[in-house]
Amino acid sequence: MFRHGLILSMGIALLWCLPTQAKIYDITDFGAISNKAADNTGPIRKAIASCAAAGGGTVYVPAGDYGCGGLQLKSNVALH
Repeated sequence: MFRHGLILSMGIALLWCLPTQAKIYDITDFGAISNKAADNTGPIRKAIASCAAAGGGTVYVPAGDYGCGGLQLKSNVALH
């Protein structure tokens, strides 16, 4: 009986340590448009804030020209 409990405990511990799939936040989903003249600061900041609020992940910037002002990345947020 002890052996089964030990195996079960080890299995639960391994599942606890497995990395989770980080979510990707595409800035275009938040209203950013590829146009140098457009100010995309708000949509990009919203994507960063949503990513941080969810515990982290990646804020994805697709190919294009996205004009924006200053940005501040949060903990556990990657900009790609």
